[in-house]
Amino acid sequence: MASTTSGGSPKNATENNNIIERMALRCSMHPSLWRSSEYNQVAAGITAALKQFREIEEAKNLKFVESLNSEIPKRKKQCKAIVDVFKILDCPTGIESTHLLHLNYDVLTPTCLWILQKSLLKEVTNFKNPMPFTTYFRQSFKSPEDSIKAFRESSIYKWERYENFKEMVSRNNSTSLANAVNIDQLNFDKEILALEQRLEAEANAYFHHRTETQTHEYELFCALTRKNDYDPKLYSNLLKTTDKLMDRLMHCKDLVHSDLLRIRRESDEHEPRTNAQGKTIVDMEYYQWVKLADYAKTLEGRFHDLVMKLAKVMTETLASTEHEAQIDEVDIMPGHKLETLESRYLPIDETIGDSVIDIYKRLRTFVQTHDPQDLIEKHSEQFYNSYKSYVSNINFKLSDLCCKANVMQHNRNSLKEKCDNLKSEMKKRQREEIIIAQKMNIALRVNMGNAEVNCELSTLLRGLDHIKADMDEIFESRVSDED
Repeated sequence: MASTTSGGSPKNATENNNIIERMALRCSMHPSLWRSSEYNQVAAGITAALKQFREIEEAKNLKFVESLNSEIPKRKKQCKAIVDVFKILDCPTGIESTHLLHLNYDVLTPTCLWILQKSLLKEVTNFKNPMPFTTYFRQSFKSPEDSIKAFRESSIYKWERYENFKEMVSRNNSTSLANAVNIDQLNFDKEILALEQRLEAEANAYFHHRTETQTHEYELFCALTRKNDYDPKLYSNLLKTTDKLMDRLMHCKDLVHSDLLRIRRESDEHEPRTNAQGKTIVDMEYYQWVKLADYAKTLEGRFHDLVMKLAKVMTETLASTEHEAQIDEVDIMPGHKLETLESRYLPIDETIGDSVIDIYKRLRTFVQTHDPQDLIEKHSEQFYNSYKSYVSNINFKLSDLCCKANVMQHNRNSLKEKCDNLKSEMKKRQREEIIIAQKMNIALRVNMGNAEVNCELSTLLRGLDHIKADMDEIFESRVSDED
């Protein structure tokens, strides 16, 4: 493999989760490119990924042409065409032609990761004719068995037994493939079978995960439905009623105070006086006014207490509604803790992708160590074509497995994001429910307070009527005495 001239080395790709190998697998690069330069491998993978966006004319017309290291003008033209498509797609990495031309991995690694994720997402969600396994993750199944069956049948490349492949390659050839190139040492059949079993286990886990999440979501929403039965006008109307009661109470208190002032003036006018002879003259009306003043003062005090009582109801309840609630510490859903959403998310076995890449690297190294011309000279061109077909089929299968793992990871991440959003929504609804519960409790307390104040006010109004009647009686008796 050609070495990098600037901006990084093949080691960079390894340190960045083997992004170039993932791109090669994602795009099913032909085995012939494995013997080509690193630039050709990267450019071929990027071109294949960009061609997914066939609604863009520039992407649709992209063509990869293998080039030699000495063909700089040819590569510059190709790099410019690729970068133009990246700019149309608004690639956030700011890739330029020189980054691809000189293999600057500091820019290429995030760029390749970005285009792989974007093309995968497009294939899963928007592509009119998606790969069969992408539709699998959008289907609902009645049982895990149906789910696994669909997963096994969703491969675009039907995988035959390893022995059948060897027979196909060695057919019409006197020398078997195993003896010719020692391919048995790679143990592809066992390793790929193990990978498929691991992916099947992940598919099964995904089925349970999605089903349980949907069930849990339904339970949570059912547990938080009181706000649908709550009328916000009830609370605002209660505030208006209490305000009106306070206004009425203050008006009555002012009436009592006004009567008290008048009674005191009358009392002062009729208080006992001493005449010139030193004899005290007592007006009997004076004692009536004094008695009435004491009663009015007591009544005013009771009105004041009633005003304070209603004010306390308003300040200690209505004015301390939402902000004093210990919302985060209240559990209104016993057995339905929001934290269980997190525990239900089980991350995919990400080593599946690494295992696929490991087999891919070994296969690529194996192919690179067997010169095509040597195989043709030692056996035949027909044998070499069979051998190349065999390697291509293995590469396609690895690509299929890698795509399945990537799509599953994408859907797992989407499901986790949904869980996070659900948790946030449930927390929001939980807060609303607690506030509603507080308001309903407050409404009950205010209603009780209003009822008590109304009851006492009725008693005090009778006292106010009594004062009025006594004052009228005194004035009437005064008029009769004057007559």
